[in-house]
Amino acid sequence: MSRKKTRPGNQTKKKRIRRKVIAIAAVVIIIAVLLFAFREREIINKIEEQSYPLEYQEYVMEAAEKYDLDPALIFAIIHTESRFDPEAVSPANAMGLMQITRDTFFFVNEKDSRGDIAVELLFDPEVNIDTGSYFIRWLIDDLGDRDTAIAAYNAGRGNVKKWLGDSRYSADGVTLYDIPYKETKNYVQKVNSAYEFYKQHYFSDDNQK
Repeated sequence: MSRKKTRPGNQTKKKRIRRKVIAIAAVVIIIAVLLFAFREREIINKIEEQSYPLEYQEYVMEAAEKYDLDPALIFAIIHTESRFDPEAVSPANAMGLMQITRDTFFFVNEKDSRGDIAVELLFDPEVNIDTGSYFIRWLIDDLGDRDTAIAAYNAGRGNVKKWLGDSRYSADGVTLYDIPYKETKNYVQKVNSAYEFYKQHYFSDDNQK
């Protein structure tokens, strides 16, 4: 019985076709992976942007210019303090977006010569953001360091001044290398984390172009 012999040319042709199929399949897989990664990143970006919104941007930008503050810092404090809830009230009775206490409200009103205005206005986003921004600006100027001011925004200026005078917490009387209050230490970390996100995603030089 005779057997059909496969011609060398046919084998070469089949190999070339097989290689082309494999190459095309590889390209398709790479494109699919890239599209999936892009889509996944897009979804993550949307989730992050929902978690770090730009609500009340008009009031934030106005206060940032008025008090020479980075808007990313104001947004970071609002995010950390109230998650953008203008009706938020803390157990210590701090109110509104930037969680202003009555004492801080009256302090700012006196410093800024605002007169006798109702404390309930702290539930007004514009008033709250302006008051909180004035106060963080005052703390930065008074204490000379942003992170120290952020700590004071949470723990109070009196406590922070004590820590600055204690060698266990400060070596130069301006910056804190340790914070004895765990809540305040975590607070500073949260504000800085939110600040970095806002700065990178909304207020970097690339985003400003």
